[in-house]
Amino acid sequence: MHVEECCFALLNHILPEVDSDRSGLTIDIGVGTFAFYCLLFKQLGFTSIAVEPVPNDELKQICDREGIKLWESCITETDGMVSIYMGNWKGSENTNLCSTRSDWWGIENKSKQVMSMTLPTLLKQEIVNKITCIKIDIEGTEIDVINQLLDIPDILLPLVLMFEYGGGDLKSSKQGGWTPDIYSSTLKCLETLRTLDYKEIILIDSAPDFSAKVYDLSSLHSFDEIFPEYANYGNIIASRDRILSQLDLDRITSKFISTNPSHASTQLNTNTNILTRALNKIKRYFS
Repeated sequence: MHVEECCFALLNHILPEVDSDRSGLTIDIGVGTFAFYCLLFKQLGFTSIAVEPVPNDELKQICDREGIKLWESCITETDGMVSIYMGNWKGSENTNLCSTRSDWWGIENKSKQVMSMTLPTLLKQEIVNKITCIKIDIEGTEIDVINQLLDIPDILLPLVLMFEYGGGDLKSSKQGGWTPDIYSSTLKCLETLRTLDYKEIILIDSAPDFSAKVYDLSSLHSFDEIFPEYANYGNIIASRDRILSQLDLDRITSKFISTNPSHASTQLNTNTNILTRALNKIKRYFS
């Protein structure tokens, strides 16, 4: 499945439903180099904040043009400076894979010091009465942010939360983003969300012919069972209300199913046209 395009389409439907008057804040943590969810949030009419420790020029220009506040920072468990390891893809530096994990599959032996703050510290810098959506894509350290949801007032828990999992190889390999330690942290993310009373999730994976599916968090006996052995990388969208099961999921997501195994690898060479393509498909099928 074309993960990012599919998630753009899903959030395009979900966010206006959970916050029709656009009164909540949206936060894109770990913006990366091409899948600019902060721009989607802005185009949907929300106040949008971008958090990216090594922003590229394109992101800086988009934030300046669209009025999106950009924090050049990591969100970790530390307020101060931290080491971030530079990403590497097929022998070339790729900041989309930068991680604060020294054992992350997509990094090289090169680091730099960047600003870091905790999620509560970030929220103290903003006027926040409500959070509509937080997206988290921080290369194997998503649990560090999701655990911090336990430290913020219940009223500020995001109505919708999306985070990335996997990457680098298939689940069956137990390599890349599927090593026992990293995969365990993915499962802990789901456990924390259930503890916080999130009701439903959608799993969107890059595997060929993968079909997105809604799960009831409270009824899952094992979080491992939702990840097939051929899973590669993807996103999980969680909701505090039972709105996900009300979506016409097949209609929204079927346009983004990939039958080509080459599309199952991490999408690193795509540019911002990904948002344009996704929105064009949305207009074509739902206008």
